Amino acid sequence: MRVSVIIPCFNAADTIAVQLEALANQKWSQSWEVIISDNGSTDNSMSIVEEYKTRIPNLRIIDSSDRKGPGYARNMGAKAAKGDGLLF
Repeated sequence: MRVSVIIPCFNAADTIAVQLEALANQKWSQSWEVIISDNGSTDNSMSIVEEYKTRIPNLRIIDSSDRKGPGYARNMGAKAAKGDGLLF
């Protein structure tokens, strides 16, 4: 089963590295991806995420800044997901 891990993100520079570090150390025998759904961050969250692209091969950033809120960011992440299963 292909899995998509969807993380809504808004100004999460203080915490996003902890989550991405945990995901970078995961072992999964199937195909998986991580989608960061950026809800209009103005801090350096996305530059931190960019640093993990070499460690998490299927890491993508999508823009979900059209409408504020974690629900919208999750929905946009789900829409962009390629996995059979969605993890939030």
